[in-house]
Amino acid sequence: MVFEKLLAVHHRNQMWESYLAYEKALIGTLDQELNGSDKGAAIATSGIATLRQDASVNDASIEVLYHATSAMLTALPLRLRDSRLTVEYAAQLVALSHRKVPTYLLLLAQAYRADGQMEKANATAHEGLNLLPPRQAGTPAVRCRTLLEQITSAGHSKS
Repeated sequence: MVFEKLLAVHHRNQMWESYLAYEKALIGTLDQELNGSDKGAAIATSGIATLRQDASVNDASIEVLYHATSAMLTALPLRLRDSRLTVEYAAQLVALSHRKVPTYLLLLAQAYRADGQMEKANATAHEGLNLLPPRQAGTPAVRCRTLLEQITSAGHSKS
């Protein structure tokens, strides 16, 4: 992988380390979905462990928090997911962006949902939708809008 080569030259570059760990979590998860192999589980475990370590420091960057949150929402095997930590990382990500990035609010809403905090998920999804420009007639919705709307509709159907 490219990031392994970059890290060999520049040790402890947090951004590159984050990308490499995220790639490992994704590749390992895909291998788990397709083959259920122990090798995939080991790769994903390695990636998640690095992301958790890097995201748990006080000055974790937006990139690290984004990768950690994204990976922990989807990682396989399921034992790699920690909904409490995912909410924590996503909340830090949203705070660093001053609650101005809809994609980060989507991650926080998804983290709340994974943690069973449906009211917070719904409120956060509405907050993210309010930051997006209005949908243009005749054009497809952007993915972020579609996912945020799915969370808000799930919140309304539970009411």
